[in-house]
Amino acid sequence: MGKLFLFSVSVSVSGVLLLTSCHLQSVTSGESPTLRPTQGASRSIGSYNNGCLEGGVGLAEAGEGFFLLLPQTQRKYGHPTLVAFLLKLGTWIKGQKWGELGVGDLSLPRGGPMPSGHRSHQSGLDVDIRYRLANSLAEKRKMSVDAHSVLTPEGTLDSQRFGEVQLALLSYVASQPEVDRIFVSRHIKKLICEKTNGDLSLKKIRAWWGHDDHFHVRLKCPSDSLDCEPSKVIAHQSCGEELAWWFGSEAEQGTKSGGSAEPLPSVCQEILTVQN
Repeated sequence: MGKLFLFSVSVSVSGVLLLTSCHLQSVTSGESPTLRPTQGASRSIGSYNNGCLEGGVGLAEAGEGFFLLLPQTQRKYGHPTLVAFLLKLGTWIKGQKWGELGVGDLSLPRGGPMPSGHRSHQSGLDVDIRYRLANSLAEKRKMSVDAHSVLTPEGTLDSQRFGEVQLALLSYVASQPEVDRIFVSRHIKKLICEKTNGDLSLKKIRAWWGHDDHFHVRLKCPSDSLDCEPSKVIAHQSCGEELAWWFGSEAEQGTKSGGSAEPLPSVCQEILTVQN
């Protein structure tokens, strides 16, 4: 992990990080220096996998019921709707007395493609959250370096690491009207299907590769973002044939046809290159 070079004044207001600074040198190796958020109104532009963000808001290093796993990176910006959602979720978690949420990547200051780790997280509406909750400073430090998979070495769901608390957390997140989708491990989706008997209220929870140590929350397009491209409407719980596909040979290979990457919307190309 590299060093952080900055000249800034920062103020935390109710979990929102406000920054006035010159350009920031990235702290993760291989990640190039990023631009500051644009000034003015906030809006998510394009799709989750091919877009950008105007007027991005930074999430503070810690707040009620949550903490950033890697606060030194620049992957902590989102549309105000996403930041407000995380503050609400943190308040709810604190009320449950389960511990604190470890929040991972949001978006870069202006969204757009990340150098590594994600194809999505481009429009300020995606966030990664750990299944594990922290109850001490030592646990927070450990979570920052240990991904803590909820699967056993044999690849099955570990009931000691994923239980009723995690199910209740996912159920609460799925119940929030601004949430569009939640991506989880196929093993977690299977457990949800078995426990809820196909309850359509949890249809937002979808199986996806690589989500055995965190779940990925995606919000709907905000009303102020007319150029935001929404996802397809989810019509069913996907506990039948679709879930079975995730345990078949094609899914085991870890690939699914997605075509070649499309060029960024022209407005995003400008946003991601213009200095401010």
